[in-house]
Amino acid sequence: MQELRVWGGGVANAQEDTLSRRVDKNASTLQVVVYKPDHTKGGILIRPKYHRGDRRGVQTFPVLTHMSIRLVPSVMPAEFGWRLPALKQLTLLLDLSVRPRWNRYEPGEARRSIFDDGESYLRTALRTRLGRLVDSGNNGLAARVAATSPSLERVCLDLCSSEDSSQSCLPLLTVCRASMPWDVERLFHLINRKPDPAATGFETAERCHDALRQAWPLLLPLLKAQGWAPAWEVRVAPSPPTAQGLAVLGLTRPPAGLELWPSRGVADEVLVGWLQLTCASATRDGAPSGAASSASGAVSLA
Repeated sequence: MQELRVWGGGVANAQEDTLSRRVDKNASTLQVVVYKPDHTKGGILIRPKYHRGDRRGVQTFPVLTHMSIRLVPSVMPAEFGWRLPALKQLTLLLDLSVRPRWNRYEPGEARRSIFDDGESYLRTALRTRLGRLVDSGNNGLAARVAATSPSLERVCLDLCSSEDSSQSCLPLLTVCRASMPWDVERLFHLINRKPDPAATGFETAERCHDALRQAWPLLLPLLKAQGWAPAWEVRVAPSPPTAQGLAVLGLTRPPAGLELWPSRGVADEVLVGWLQLTCASATRDGAPSGAASSASGAVSLA
């Protein structure tokens, strides 16, 4: 087995036992894990040795490179027994809907979001988790994951919904390894395009500038790929998700006059405001159309 997907529905003790056996048995071949149940009975992430009655057991997944789990509740894979030396991308999935326990909708029950009254815990958890995600320092979420997964390249935040059978994910932001600082790159560009006029007429200097101009298209990508600091940087999607993409998740874009998309440095609070507006703009007159199907969820093993 190379891929495991759990999308929506509930995972109780028996289901976690079955999933635990699968991941433990296939630890040497598992490459992709997407784990996004709506409700669990303790197992917010599958514990690899749970099927043996060991809730603290550890398993190494040597070729697992991509993992997707919920943004809320907060989960650190290493704390649940997952040793991921080859992990390159961790995707945190944000679902704005609040579903009744085990998705037991009452007739005519209105759709709710984490921004509705009575959901203050989820709103606080969202802000706390998002604040840790956009922290590019040593205490940020990316740095903490990288401490146990040294191959980590990026942590992504995607918007999604269990009610979407296509399992679409809309990118919001990415925390990745810090690239070449702009002041350093700018200096290279200046040397490349505007050599010192005082050096004109000196054969050695002119040959050096000519060599740099010819090598620059190849040299720049190599320099950027090396990493310039043991730090992380936040990259926000250049534009918000499209109206069509949001409609699949049961959301709508805020009115044009109110929409404010975050930029680097103000990603967390502005992004929370934008998310709240998408929920306020959405129609919430009745239970979501996918409620019946999401109660059972979808499990895919490949």
